[in-house]
Amino acid sequence: MGIKGTTMKKLLLTLFAVLTLHSAWAGPKDDARAARDRGDHAALLQIIRPQALKGEVWAQYGLGDAYRIGKGVAQDYAEAHKWYKLAAQQGLAPAQVNIGLSYADGQGVTRDYAEAVKWLRQAAQQGDATGQYNLGWSYYNGQGVAQDYAEAVKWYRLAAEQGYAGAQYNLGLSYNNGQGVVQDYAEAVKWHRLAAQQGLAPAQSDLGLMHFRGQGVKTDYAEAVKWYRLAAQQGDARAQYALGLMHDGGIGVVQDHASATKWIRLAAQQGYAPAIQTEEQIGDRTPEHETCYKFGFVAGTTPYSECRLKIDVAKSEYAQRQAAYELEKQRYQEEQRRYEARVAEVEREKERRKYEGLMKFGLALMGGKSPNFTDNLNSANQAMGWATPTPPAPPVMRNFTIMGPKGMTTCTITENIYRCF
Repeated sequence: MGIKGTTMKKLLLTLFAVLTLHSAWAGPKDDARAARDRGDHAALLQIIRPQALKGEVWAQYGLGDAYRIGKGVAQDYAEAHKWYKLAAQQGLAPAQVNIGLSYADGQGVTRDYAEAVKWLRQAAQQGDATGQYNLGWSYYNGQGVAQDYAEAVKWYRLAAEQGYAGAQYNLGLSYNNGQGVVQDYAEAVKWHRLAAQQGLAPAQSDLGLMHFRGQGVKTDYAEAVKWYRLAAQQGDARAQYALGLMHDGGIGVVQDHASATKWIRLAAQQGYAPAIQTEEQIGDRTPEHETCYKFGFVAGTTPYSECRLKIDVAKSEYAQRQAAYELEKQRYQEEQRRYEARVAEVEREKERRKYEGLMKFGLALMGGKSPNFTDNLNSANQAMGWATPTPPAPPVMRNFTIMGPKGMTTCTITENIYRCF
């Protein structure tokens, strides 16, 4: 859970903080500070090595740092451990922390979690926040001690109250998950916010998630985007993925597919599995994708897949009906052509018979006979009475529904276009 005190992460911050100790040695310490400030590592070593050999705790600690970092000397974890231990044995808390972390990480010594806890406890009992934090981490993970969430919370809290961001974040996680304390989202938000305000990316990402879900705070998508962005800009893969989804769905931010693709791709490049699964799906920009996102489905999840499947099935059913309709329409068109040809034939026949009738009428007048058009008219009417073809009705898809995070969605497919409301 959470973040470990990244191996010796605090060391650079505490390097030469110990120079404020033992004012009797103000002269060498002042010289050491000056050498450090101008980046003269060789001169710095010339100052601190003799003091370290004399047993000066600040110099032993500084020489341990030099060997660990590899500044002015070849990097040597074993030598760093040696000098840290000399300072730790004199009770210097930062050195005790570094010895503990050396044992936990197996740097310069054989890994030994129990020995790590021993030294971390000594530093923690002196009130060292880094020691308290790492001792809490050991209890949480059961490394070197029996796993004990309540004891982890105890040490996290002591460090968090001193402003240690990692401890604030892990204490927030403890409240979020109800591990070692009663679950309390509001308290989780409190500690996450304190860590996030110090720039801790995982805390910023989780604070964004809690604003998105409305856990411990009112749901606020814009605030979620704010914290996701801060974490994403620091390279946090979870936040990059979440920010991409927010951009893609236009949630808390103006919809922007280019930005969505950018952030999700960055998360995928870090190997974040959900982003890898989503990258291809989110790139297709199909109407199905847009619909499922619009109604709150997240790509790569089972509900999203079910949403896409339901739309695909509905479209497939409509396509089958559309194909049957097209076939029927072809039959109708052929029948219509035959009908129109027959009508034209009848019209021609009417004109011919009309002409013949006029001729017969003339002859009848001349011969004293009355014309008889009955046969002609009956034949024409019979031809004109041929049934007119009826065009087929286009298919109409019945409504179908999709239950999503934002409630029931009703969709209709017609004319090969689907709309959801």
